[in-house]
This record gives sequence, structure tokens and C-alpha cells, in this order.
Amino acid sequence: MSSDRSVTAQLKGLPEKLAARVARHLAAAGMLMDEDPETAYQHTMAARARAPRLAVVREATGRRRTPQGTTQRPLPSCEPPSG
Repeated sequence: MSSDRSVTAQLKGLPEKLAARVARHLAAAGMLMDEDPETAYQHTMAARARAPRLAVVREATGRRRTPQGTTQRPLPSCEPPSG
């Protein structure tokens, strides 16, 4: 994942309260990635809903480990259309 400096620089482009909220979601995702990957993914999606243009958010959203640690869920925009 990106360095702390890079993350901080990206978050500075957001309003202060929004930056803090996005940072909390990213931190929670990082802490939960190994023990609860689904909840970690939900945190990345919450960050994505609030700051979709930040590279660190896009990178975090693309990372998801299964309980086996092998598979990643594709981003919703990358999934093939149904039907």
C-alpha cells in the first residue's frame, strides 16, 4: 500500500472532516484485512463512496483477501454485465 506520506498528501485535498472519515475507514480496512476480509472490504467501499478519486482509496478497494488469502473481489465497475 502507499506510504503514510503519500496517503496524508492525498487526504489533504479533502475537507478536514471528510479526510478524517476516509482515513478511519482505510485504517480499519488495513487492520481487519487478515481477520475479517469482508468487513475490511466494506470499509474500503465506504472510503470509496466518499473519496473515489483518491489513488489510495482505489488501491485499497482493489485489495481484498479471502479467508484463504488467495482471491480478490473485482471492483463492481469491472464485473461483466449480467444477462
